Amino acid sequence: MLRDFSKEALHTFAHLMPKATLHVHLEGSILPATIIKLAQKNKVSVPFSNDVEFRNCFHNVSFEGFIALYEKIIKCLKMPDDYELVAYEFGKKSARQNIYYSEVTFSIATNSILTGLDWRTILLALNKGRARAQKEFGITWSWIFDLTLERCFEPETFVAMLIQARCQGLGVIAMGLSDTIVTAKFPEYQPILDKALAAGLPVIPHAGEFEGADNVHKALDACKAVRIDHGVRCIEDPSLVRKLVQERIPLDVCITSNVRLGVFPSYQHHPIRTLWDAGVIITLGADDPSLFGTDLNQEYDHLIDDYHFTADELERVSLNGVKASLLSQIEKEALMKKFTSKFAELRAKILE
Repeated sequence: MLRDFSKEALHTFAHLMPKATLHVHLEGSILPATIIKLAQKNKVSVPFSNDVEFRNCFHNVSFEGFIALYEKIIKCLKMPDDYELVAYEFGKKSARQNIYYSEVTFSIATNSILTGLDWRTILLALNKGRARAQKEFGITWSWIFDLTLERCFEPETFVAMLIQARCQGLGVIAMGLSDTIVTAKFPEYQPILDKALAAGLPVIPHAGEFEGADNVHKALDACKAVRIDHGVRCIEDPSLVRKLVQERIPLDVCITSNVRLGVFPSYQHHPIRTLWDAGVIITLGADDPSLFGTDLNQEYDHLIDDYHFTADELERVSLNGVKASLLSQIEKEALMKKFTSKFAELRAKILE
């Protein structure tokens, strides 16, 4: 039985098993060495010159400081080739972690405004890198374009862009809401949310991170959300936890991100185990892995070391990433079949 695995074997199993992840930002996944190289090439001033200095910038940083650094990273991207490179490297790193499928959030409007490149030019370059990665590594992902009103096109333009990108088969499947929106600001966003929903675009909001359970309630109502990025502060309202369980609304949880940004003071205080035991559907993400010094394999390591997940539970977390995705039912079933076959192969190999 998988439950009899040693901790070492569990880590091996977690690293080798197929995974799907639904909560990861492309800009926050760019390798530090690549950011430094692009900054030098494009003559952009950044407050770091090596990996150590880069990682130190993101230790104990406020959310406002984090966003400022995030924009500096975006400014390092100047040419279409830069976008192709970071997309390809994302795929290469995903393959090394056995991530077969991802839904990747990208701030297309912010990138276009900060770089001066047309959004189509950026997306075509990203998809060129994505195609190379898919061909070489056999993995794939879809795009979620997120809305940030501070750096965005006009609402009508933004929704039209999403619809056009989706209809042209450019890999865009949803609108994200990555602003840390205080509950009181949702009315400001409602018109654009309504336009996206009326066009048949799912809206995937960040909520329940820096604000509590009321923020999750509002995000569910305003976005008609099929899943929530973060959502972990739902733990503050037992009735909300029951709602998430009863309505089978998944949470895309990023443990290290929550700890590094002070949502919870330590891994031990994170409620992921409690939410899991209550029956909440959990998928696992790394959020901005390069910035937080983590990756998806390390997030699975935390499930084992800090929350005592068994291998059976690790499999379920992995499969949740497929079930909660925006793939078609046929695509989900094909991917789940592939996953379960690989699970069985790994069990046999590890138990030899």
